[in-house]
Formats: sequence, C-alpha cells, structure tokens
Amino acid sequence: MMKMKKWGRGLLGVGVFIVSQVAPSAVQAGDDFLLPAYTPGDVFLVVNARTNPEQEFVRDYWKEVFDAVHESGISEDIMGLLNSFGAADPDHAAKIEEFHQMGLKMFEAVEWSKLAEKEFLYAMRMPKLEVEGNSMHTGGPESIWIFRGTEASSPQNFTGLANMAGMLLEHIGQFAGAEFKLNLTDENGIHRAEVRFEENGFGWGLQQKGDIIVMTLGDSIADEVAALLLGKGSAKSIAANARYRDAFAALPKAEDETFFFDMQRMLGDIREITNKVFASMGVDQKIINGQTSEGKTGTGSNPEALKIAQEAYEAYQAKDVAKALELINQALAKDNTDSVILYNAACFNALQGNKEKAFSFLDKAVEAGFYEPTSIKADADLKSLHGDPRFGAAINEASEPVLGPAPMRLVRRIMNSMSMIDYVAVSAYTDGFTTMADSHCVLTSHAKSQAIYKVFGDRKPLSDFAKFLPQETQSFSVSGGIDIVALYDFVHDSISDWGADGVSILGQWDGIQAQVGFSLRDDILSWIQGDGIQATINMESGTASVMMIRVSDDEKAAKMVGSGIDAVAELVQGLAAQNPMMSMMAIRTSPATNEKLAGFKNVFIGMTPKPAIVGVKDGYIFLSESEEAVLLCLETAAGEHPNVTKNEQVMSEALAPSGSFRAVTFEDLRGLGQQISEVLQVVQMVGGMAGMAVPPQYQPVLGTALSITGKLIRPAGMITFFKSSAGLTTFDGTKWVTKQKVNYFSPLEREASTN
Repeated sequence: MMKMKKWGRGLLGVGVFIVSQVAPSAVQAGDDFLLPAYTPGDVFLVVNARTNPEQEFVRDYWKEVFDAVHESGISEDIMGLLNSFGAADPDHAAKIEEFHQMGLKMFEAVEWSKLAEKEFLYAMRMPKLEVEGNSMHTGGPESIWIFRGTEASSPQNFTGLANMAGMLLEHIGQFAGAEFKLNLTDENGIHRAEVRFEENGFGWGLQQKGDIIVMTLGDSIADEVAALLLGKGSAKSIAANARYRDAFAALPKAEDETFFFDMQRMLGDIREITNKVFASMGVDQKIINGQTSEGKTGTGSNPEALKIAQEAYEAYQAKDVAKALELINQALAKDNTDSVILYNAACFNALQGNKEKAFSFLDKAVEAGFYEPTSIKADADLKSLHGDPRFGAAINEASEPVLGPAPMRLVRRIMNSMSMIDYVAVSAYTDGFTTMADSHCVLTSHAKSQAIYKVFGDRKPLSDFAKFLPQETQSFSVSGGIDIVALYDFVHDSISDWGADGVSILGQWDGIQAQVGFSLRDDILSWIQGDGIQATINMESGTASVMMIRVSDDEKAAKMVGSGIDAVAELVQGLAAQNPMMSMMAIRTSPATNEKLAGFKNVFIGMTPKPAIVGVKDGYIFLSESEEAVLLCLETAAGEHPNVTKNEQVMSEALAPSGSFRAVTFEDLRGLGQQISEVLQVVQMVGGMAGMAVPPQYQPVLGTALSITGKLIRPAGMITFFKSSAGLTTFDGTKWVTKQKVNYFSPLEREASTN
C-alpha cells in the first residue's frame, strides 16, 4: 500500500501561489547567478532568474496592464461573487470579510518587491521511498524556493512570511481537525521556521541568512540547504555539478534566466522507487536488474522427437500444413514437454482452424518454457487467435518469467522511451528590445535504440522554408513534425505491454478494422508524412489562414479526403433523420470556383455562408477558408509569385534558417491585445444572451463573472507592446538546438504607433 503524506501538498499550493506573486517582478540589476551554490546537487529541475536592467521597459509595460486591472474594480466583483455563494447564511458575509482582512494583513506583512530583489531560484528533486514490511511511505517531490533580497529587507520579510505561515497553519488545522505547530529556531546565524506534518517526515519550512530566504517542502532538503548556506558538510551543490556547468558552457551566457532539466537524474530516482515497489511485489531481483531476456527453455532433450519436428517444419515450409500437423503430433507422442514442439503444434492447429487445440498447445508451450512474447505477438500463424482474451493471457504468461508483470513492463517501456533524452538546458538573455532564449535538448548515446526515437529522430531535415509562403504572409509555422506511423506502432506495442488486457484490446481493434475493411495504419497514416505548414496571409480581401499537411501519394490522399468528407456528410444526414436539429449541421460540397484549383472542394457546414476549401496538390493536403489564399501558396511554390523572403518586416524579425532545419515559426503579435479584447467581448455577449436560460439562483454568479469579463477588456487592449515572436529548431542527430525570440516595440515606437 502506497501512503502519501497529504498535508504537505496543501502548503505546496500555497508556496506556488506565493512564488507566482513574486517571480514576475523579481530581481534587480546585477551580478551573476549565485543561488545554485545553495541548491543540493541531486535536484533534477532548476529554474534560476534575475532581472536584467535592459528589461526595465518590459516591466514598465506590464505594470501599466496590471495597474489597469487593479483600477478596474474586479476585486470588488470577486468579493461580491464570494458573498453570493453563501447568501442563505447570515454570517457568510462576515466570514468572507474576515478572510479578506486576514489575507490583506498577511500580504501587507511582506515587502514583496524586495523579496527577490537580486535573484530567484526554484528547484525540485524526487522523493525517497521508505519500505517498512508491507507498507511503503513517500512524500511528494521535494522543492525549494530561494529568494535573494538585501541584508536590510530579508530579516523583515522572513518574519512576515513566518507570521503568514503561522496564520495559514492555524486555519488549515481548524479545517483538518489537527494541530500544526510552527517551530522557530535560530542557530549558526540561520533563522528557521518549520512545521512537520508527520514526525521526522514531510515538512515545510523557511530559512533566512543574510540576504537569502529559502522556502522548502520535503523530508530532508531543508537541512541540506542549511548546510550549503553555512558551507558545512559533504553535500555538493548543483553549481558544482559538472553536467550542470557543461550544459550552460555550451550555450550563450545567460543574463535573464536559466532552465535545467536533468532527465537522467529524474529517471534514476524513479527507477530506484519503482524497483523497490516491484521487489515488494515479489518480482525476481534478476528481472528487476534486467538480467533476464526473452528465450526458450525446456527444448532439445529428445533427439527422435526433434527429428520428426524438423520434418514437420519442412512440410510447413512446403505449404503442406495438414502433413505438418500430422508429423508434429507424432513428435508430441515422443515428447509432449518440449516447448518448441508444443509451440509449433499451436501454430499448425491455428492455421487449420483448430482454435481450441491451438490455445491448449500455446498454453502448454509457455508453461514448458517458451518465453518469447515478442515472437508470439508477431507470429502470423497465430493471427486467428488475436482478439481472444486467452491470447493476451498467454502472452502475459510468456512475459512474466523474463520481463516481469504487466505493470512493470509498461512502466519500463515508458521510462526507457523517456531515457532517450539526457538533459534540457535553456539560457535567456536580452538584446536591445528583443528577449532571446537558446535551448539544447541533448540525447543519450543509446537514444537510437529506443523505439520512440523513430517517432522524432528519424525525420528528414527540411529546407526551403519559404517555398509555399507568399510575400503577404503575416505569420507562419513550418515543421518537420513526427513519423505518424512510428507513433502508431509505438502506442500499439505499448498497449500490448499492458498485458492480457492490452493484447485483448488490440485484438478487438484489429477485429473492428477487419469487419469494416479498413486499416487506420495502412489506409490513412501510411500516406501522411507528418510535415506541416501553417500560414496567415494578408490579402486585399482580408486575412486568411492556410493549413498544409504533406502526403506521399496525392491521388490516394485526394481519394481518402473525399471519402472522409462524404462519410461525415452521410453520418450527419443519418443523425438528422433521427433528430431534426442535426439538419442545421448538414454538410454539402461544391467544386472550387477557380479553375486552377481543379479537384478542390468547397465544404459548407450548416448555414455558414463561408465554406472551407479542401484539396490535394503538390504533395500537400490544403485546408483554408479562402481559395485566393490557397492559390497564392501554390503560385508561390511554382515561382509565379514572390515568397515571404521579400517581406522586409517579417524577415527583419524572424529567425530564417540558412540551411536544413526541423522547425521554423513566426507570429505577428501586433494585434494581440485587440484579439484578446475581442474574445472577451464575445464571451460577454454570448454570456449575456445565455443568461436568460440560467436558473435564477445562478444568475448573480453569471452577472458578476460577466462584469469581471467586461472590466478586463480595457486592460487587455493595453497589451500593445509586442511586435512578434520567432523560433528556429535544428537537429544534428545528437541534440535539438532551438533559438527563440520575442520582439517588442521600444517605448518611442510604441508611443508613435498609438498616436
């Protein structure tokens, strides 16, 4: 039985909330990142931030927006909403006001702008699993938040945070019917405030020394941080970790933020936990340690039986299955315990339609030592047994002696797939009015041996990103995507590792496809290449988007797309016969009006006046709301129209690839604030129309929610400082390298654009 120490999770949410209030405006100008030196070296996740003076303009921009939100009066609406939930309770309003005043008092006790005036760090590591007899105990992942302020502000903020924690613990205790005591200590110059939710177990705490405040959540991480703060003990910090240092040495120097995710560290900790769990379930230690593999035992002891079995196999190869079955029965008369002879008997009976005998011999073969589940699953001779729960049970029985129980096999498969990644590191910095982030996703040396690698790693690099993008392109995404067939195969095999239930599900799935004469893998996924292009295009008639998916066979793709549209239209028509309301969703098609788009269809859904244009050409499926936009893309690819490289504004802000690449994106963000405002207006309008159908008791809640929505329209409209965002990813077989940037208006440009 797995026992989680649940009270720690409540304060984890509190800690995350506090950090969310601090981190966006944390950190003033300054020196290098210092907090990793106080972070234990066995964490797997580190986010470290400080403020770059160059980013002052960004903070000023967002301050305008947040000030507008504060001035909008939504706090009064929120209080009114809380009051409305307990209108029947005469004391409810007083309780809400008491809660409100308590919250104000707590937050006023901390000078939030000074809490992380210099630097902020968040880190996480996996918990330890304690096994006591048949009982297992573990806390949640251990976390630390480190705030570097000033020598003057940190002591006061520590006191304020400790008082806040005390008040919260009191209320949590009242709610939970338990008492949580905050213990205050002062030792070796470190002020500490801590609470344990179980004796010597999971706890939450604060520490303060000099200009540093640390908040911890976990079993032992607090003491380790204290030792690092004092420079005592043998514990090593993440700053001394060679993998951590080397990861950032390969990236541009960080000015704003760093991010480090050590996949191998996390998986190593998870393996330690899962191995203990499987050992407690009685799984053989050799299986847990990976010292066993698929194979056959219990065969070859009777030469005479083997000779006859070989004759049976030769008859099978000659396509004489009846003779093969006759001979294998003779071999069984000589030795009915040989696992290979029993397995061949199962195959020959299955081929002859003797299903019950086939299952009987398959079970006996596994029992005798035929421990090759992969061979059993892939053997076409046993295809007639697929879909029967007994087939899944046989595979499970063949797997357990060498690969462990089904839960273990599935966990191992997932973890082995994740082990393809070594680590991810990101370095963020600012260049003028552009924020930059460079990242490396590094693969392990054995990555190519993992089945999941085929999904992502074997993709051919792309070139000529601008081929289908006309000069009028406003935003775009060109991606190499994934190998969809490889993903299907990976999911298929993963389900089979689920054990008997998984194999049974796959058998049923195969049976359904056989009944309808349709294979998802072979009839659809096999011709979808996975590459994709998305473009937003500005034209005289307006803005339109085009989506393109690369295919390997234009003719087959066109046929399947047409059949798919017809099938959906027929389905809706059938539903409309039972429910007339469905007729409003009726689908009708007509040929594209432009003769250059022969084979394309306009697809109308219900009463919508504007159709979707769908078709296949030049190796891509096209989907758009505009024939003109599709035609522009095709003319651009044919060299009959200038491409996006002639768009000076886009090219000055994008990260255009100079060679092969995996993905490139560009998004114009100039209208972001207006778009958000328009969405909020639509929500307010639709909510108002729907209000008549809302029960009277819920109308005050809806009215308040719509009031809040309306008050956020103006602040959203003030988000006028973004120009665009861009990204570029390449892959050299060992790592994905991604560069991203966000372009902002300078204060002068922004002022000029709004006047």
